[in-house]
Amino acid sequence: IDAAFAQVRQKHFYSADAYYETAIAIARLVYGQGAMSAGERALLEDIRSCWSLASLVDLLKERLCAKIAELQAELQSRSNKPIRAAIEYVETHYAERISLDDIAAMLQLNPTYFSTLFKKETGTNFLAYITEYRIEKAKALLCSTNDTMSSIAEKVAYADTRYFSQCFEKIAGVKPSLYRKMYS
Repeated sequence: IDAAFAQVRQKHFYSADAYYETAIAIARLVYGQGAMSAGERALLEDIRSCWSLASLVDLLKERLCAKIAELQAELQSRSNKPIRAAIEYVETHYAERISLDDIAAMLQLNPTYFSTLFKKETGTNFLAYITEYRIEKAKALLCSTNDTMSSIAEKVAYADTRYFSQCFEKIAGVKPSLYRKMYS
Protein backbone atom coordinates (compact mmCIF):
# COMPACT_ATOMS: atom_id res chain seq x y z
CA ILE A 1 0.00 0.00 0.00
CA ASP A 2 2.80 2.39 0.92
CA ALA A 3 4.72 1.54 -2.25
CA ALA A 4 1.63 1.97 -4.43
CA PHE A 5 0.87 5.37 -2.96
CA ALA A 6 4.52 6.40 -3.30
CA GLN A 7 4.25 5.70 -7.04
CA VAL A 8 1.05 7.73 -7.23
CA ARG A 9 2.82 10.60 -5.45
CA GLN A 10 5.69 10.45 -7.99
CA LYS A 11 3.47 10.29 -11.07
CA HIS A 12 0.45 12.34 -10.17
CA PHE A 13 1.76 14.46 -7.31
CA TYR A 14 -1.26 14.91 -5.05
CA SER A 15 -4.17 13.99 -7.30
CA ALA A 16 -6.97 12.80 -4.99
CA ASP A 17 -8.59 10.81 -7.80
CA ALA A 18 -5.37 8.89 -8.41
CA TYR A 19 -5.21 7.89 -4.74
CA TYR A 20 -8.85 6.78 -4.69
CA GLU A 21 -8.42 4.81 -7.92
CA THR A 22 -5.30 3.15 -6.54
CA ALA A 23 -7.05 2.29 -3.25
CA ILE A 24 -10.00 0.79 -5.15
CA ALA A 25 -7.65 -1.22 -7.39
CA ILE A 26 -5.83 -2.61 -4.35
CA ALA A 27 -9.14 -3.52 -2.67
CA ARG A 28 -10.36 -5.32 -5.78
CA LEU A 29 -7.05 -7.14 -6.02
CA VAL A 30 -7.49 -8.52 -2.51
CA TYR A 31 -11.23 -9.18 -2.76
CA GLY A 32 -11.04 -10.65 -6.26
CA GLN A 33 -12.64 -9.73 -9.53
CA GLY A 34 -15.95 -11.57 -9.07
CA ALA A 35 -19.22 -10.15 -7.87
CA MET A 36 -18.79 -7.58 -5.13
CA SER A 37 -19.37 -8.85 -1.62
CA ALA A 38 -20.99 -6.78 1.09
CA GLY A 39 -17.57 -6.34 2.71
CA GLU A 40 -16.07 -5.05 -0.50
CA ARG A 41 -18.96 -2.65 -1.09
CA ALA A 42 -18.60 -1.31 2.46
CA LEU A 43 -14.87 -0.86 1.97
CA LEU A 44 -15.36 1.00 -1.31
CA GLU A 45 -17.86 3.33 0.38
CA ASP A 46 -15.44 3.92 3.24
CA ILE A 47 -12.61 4.60 0.76
CA ARG A 48 -14.69 7.28 -0.91
CA SER A 49 -15.47 8.89 2.46
CA CYS A 50 -11.81 9.28 3.48
CA TRP A 51 -10.72 12.92 3.45
CA SER A 52 -7.02 12.50 4.08
CA LEU A 53 -4.29 10.33 2.66
CA ALA A 54 -3.33 9.11 6.15
CA SER A 55 -6.88 7.95 6.91
CA LEU A 56 -7.09 6.25 3.50
CA VAL A 57 -3.83 4.36 4.11
CA ASP A 58 -4.91 3.36 7.64
CA LEU A 59 -8.29 2.16 6.38
CA LEU A 60 -6.73 0.05 3.63
CA LYS A 61 -4.14 -1.48 5.92
CA GLU A 62 -6.69 -2.34 8.59
CA ARG A 63 -9.37 -3.79 6.33
CA LEU A 64 -7.13 -5.53 3.83
CA CYS A 65 -4.98 -7.14 6.52
CA ALA A 66 -8.18 -8.45 8.12
CA LYS A 67 -9.40 -9.78 4.76
CA ILE A 68 -6.07 -11.44 4.03
CA ALA A 69 -6.12 -13.09 7.49
CA GLU A 70 -9.67 -14.31 6.76
CA LEU A 71 -8.58 -15.76 3.41
CA GLN A 72 -5.58 -17.47 5.03
CA ALA A 73 -7.80 -19.01 7.71
CA GLU A 74 -10.19 -20.26 5.01
CA LEU A 75 -7.31 -21.77 3.06
CA GLN A 76 -5.96 -23.42 6.21
CA SER A 77 -9.41 -24.79 7.01
CA ARG A 78 -9.71 -26.27 3.53
CA SER A 79 -6.33 -27.99 3.81
CA ASN A 80 -7.23 -29.33 7.28
CA LYS A 81 -10.60 -30.69 6.14
CA PRO A 82 -9.31 -33.94 4.58
CA ILE A 83 -7.11 -34.56 7.60
CA ARG A 84 -10.03 -34.06 9.98
CA ALA A 85 -12.09 -36.47 7.87
CA ALA A 86 -9.29 -39.05 7.97
CA ILE A 87 -8.93 -38.73 11.75
CA GLU A 88 -12.69 -39.07 12.24
CA TYR A 89 -12.66 -42.15 10.03
CA VAL A 90 -9.85 -43.71 12.09
CA GLU A 91 -11.72 -42.92 15.32
CA THR A 92 -14.84 -44.74 14.14
CA HIS A 93 -13.22 -47.58 12.15
CA TYR A 94 -10.02 -48.30 14.11
CA ALA A 95 -11.14 -51.89 14.66
CA GLU A 96 -11.16 -52.49 10.89
CA ARG A 97 -8.37 -52.83 8.38
CA ILE A 98 -7.41 -49.28 7.32
CA SER A 99 -4.79 -48.46 4.72
CA LEU A 100 -3.39 -45.15 3.57
CA ASP A 101 -4.46 -45.95 0.00
CA ASP A 102 -8.04 -46.62 1.09
CA ILE A 103 -8.28 -43.36 3.04
CA ALA A 104 -6.67 -41.38 0.21
CA ALA A 105 -9.13 -42.91 -2.28
CA MET A 106 -12.04 -42.13 0.02
CA LEU A 107 -10.86 -38.48 0.21
CA GLN A 108 -10.16 -38.45 -3.55
CA LEU A 109 -6.51 -37.54 -2.97
CA ASN A 110 -3.29 -38.97 -4.30
CA PRO A 111 -1.87 -41.28 -1.59
CA THR A 112 1.52 -39.55 -1.62
CA TYR A 113 -0.07 -36.11 -1.35
CA PHE A 114 -2.38 -37.31 1.45
CA SER A 115 0.56 -38.80 3.33
CA THR A 116 2.53 -35.55 3.05
CA LEU A 117 -0.46 -33.45 4.06
CA PHE A 118 -1.23 -35.72 7.03
CA LYS A 119 2.37 -35.54 8.26
CA LYS A 120 2.41 -31.75 7.85
CA GLU A 121 -0.84 -31.25 9.76
CA THR A 122 -0.39 -33.81 12.56
CA GLY A 123 3.37 -34.14 12.90
CA THR A 124 3.20 -37.91 12.49
CA ASN A 125 2.74 -40.25 9.57
CA PHE A 126 -0.61 -41.91 8.95
CA LEU A 127 0.39 -45.46 9.88
CA ALA A 128 1.98 -44.29 13.15
CA TYR A 129 -1.18 -42.33 13.95
CA ILE A 130 -3.41 -45.38 13.44
CA THR A 131 -1.09 -47.57 15.50
CA GLU A 132 -0.95 -45.07 18.38
CA TYR A 133 -4.71 -44.63 18.31
CA ARG A 134 -5.28 -48.39 18.43
CA ILE A 135 -2.83 -48.80 21.30
CA GLU A 136 -4.62 -46.04 23.25
CA LYS A 137 -7.88 -47.93 22.76
CA ALA A 138 -6.17 -51.15 23.84
CA LYS A 139 -4.90 -49.43 27.01
CA ALA A 140 -8.45 -48.42 27.87
CA LEU A 141 -9.68 -51.97 27.28
CA LEU A 142 -6.88 -53.43 29.39
CA CYS A 143 -7.87 -51.20 32.30
CA SER A 144 -11.62 -51.52 32.01
CA THR A 145 -12.22 -55.16 30.99
CA ASN A 146 -11.07 -58.65 31.83
CA ASP A 147 -10.90 -59.63 28.15
CA THR A 148 -8.07 -61.85 27.00
CA MET A 149 -5.11 -60.39 25.16
CA SER A 150 -6.23 -62.02 21.93
CA SER A 151 -9.72 -60.54 22.34
CA ILE A 152 -8.34 -57.05 22.97
CA ALA A 153 -5.91 -57.40 20.06
CA GLU A 154 -8.80 -58.39 17.82
CA LYS A 155 -10.92 -55.44 19.02
CA VAL A 156 -8.19 -53.02 17.93
CA ALA A 157 -7.61 -54.72 14.55
CA TYR A 158 -4.64 -56.96 15.36
CA ALA A 159 -5.14 -60.53 14.16
CA ASP A 160 -1.79 -61.66 15.62
CA THR A 161 -1.58 -61.35 19.40
CA ARG A 162 2.20 -61.51 19.37
CA TYR A 163 2.46 -58.65 16.88
CA PHE A 164 -0.08 -56.68 18.97
CA SER A 165 2.09 -57.22 22.04
CA GLN A 166 5.19 -56.01 20.18
CA CYS A 167 3.43 -52.86 18.94
CA PHE A 168 1.96 -52.22 22.37
CA GLU A 169 5.34 -52.54 24.06
CA LYS A 170 7.00 -50.30 21.49
CA ILE A 171 4.48 -47.50 22.15
CA ALA A 172 3.58 -47.98 25.82
CA GLY A 173 7.01 -49.11 26.97
CA VAL A 174 5.65 -52.23 28.71
CA LYS A 175 3.97 -55.46 27.68
CA PRO A 176 0.15 -55.40 27.67
CA SER A 177 -0.07 -57.88 30.58
CA LEU A 178 2.20 -55.74 32.74
CA TYR A 179 0.28 -52.62 31.73
CA ARG A 180 -2.95 -54.28 32.90
CA LYS A 181 -1.36 -55.20 36.26
CA MET A 182 -0.02 -51.67 36.72
CA TYR A 183 -3.14 -49.71 35.80
CA SER A 184 -6.23 -51.84 36.41
